Amino acid sequence: MTTNVEIPERIPVVIGKNVFHMESESLIASLVHQTIHKNNLLYNSDDFVMIFDVTKIEITNFLKKKLLKDFEAFDFFDNWMSEFDEYQLNKNKLFCKDLIITFPDKLQFSVKFLDVLSLRNAMLDRDENDIDDDDPVLQDPQLILDWIDENLTWEQLSPYAEYVKTDRQENTRNKNFSKATKKVVEWEKQLSIFDFISKGDMILSNEDDDDEED
Repeated sequence: MTTNVEIPERIPVVIGKNVFHMESESLIASLVHQTIHKNNLLYNSDDFVMIFDVTKIEITNFLKKKLLKDFEAFDFFDNWMSEFDEYQLNKNKLFCKDLIITFPDKLQFSVKFLDVLSLRNAMLDRDENDIDDDDPVLQDPQLILDWIDENLTWEQLSPYAEYVKTDRQENTRNKNFSKATKKVVEWEKQLSIFDFISKGDMILSNEDDDDEED
């Protein structure tokens, strides 16, 4: 696990044809700023401190993973940013899923997998936002499906479901939830943590615009 890897005080860095031993904190700060500047939505976010802290954590974990391999030196002019983007997408692939619920009358609802995990955490008296990357349910969807059937009702899950407000048979849904088929489906496009943050900022911005119009 990358969490068990310690970052040394200095990391060899390639600049041109020379190798310098750079303080790890300075290297991480530089990579964080490059990552944020690459994305205008992140750079212009109202919560820049939070963006910086999240990016620093992600960059640090990225470096730890590199140190686990045959790492010799970090090259500023290599394709490290593309490698970091790929690392992000692969890491968040576990969360980029939907729970699809199909009732006996064939009406379907979709719930974001992250919402299911947050609800599960709350019911287990855990931090709703603390998702463990090593949680077995992330690797085996059947485990979360079994947990849903054993512990959840439609009434508990429906606030997170898309199109639930268009349904006029709420009592029937509650009664038939145990009979509904459920499956976990991966998204066609994987998102990084920065995509999630950017989308959240866009939603908040739109809500502010609506408030101003009112």
